[in-house]
Amino acid sequence: MYQQSYWIHSLNDSNRNRIMGHSNPFVFQMLLGTFAVILEIPFSLSYSFSS
Repeated sequence: MYQQSYWIHSLNDSNRNRIMGHSNPFVFQMLLGTFAVILEIPFSLSYSFSS
């Protein structure tokens, strides 16, 4: 009984870490790409208006 409970808790912890991005580099890469696009928008708008 104790071993089964231990495995359930460890699976829940690993799923939580994966969802939060601690063990999934793809999520981190997507967040970084989104942040880069958001930062790039004002610069591209100012460049198009200055031309």
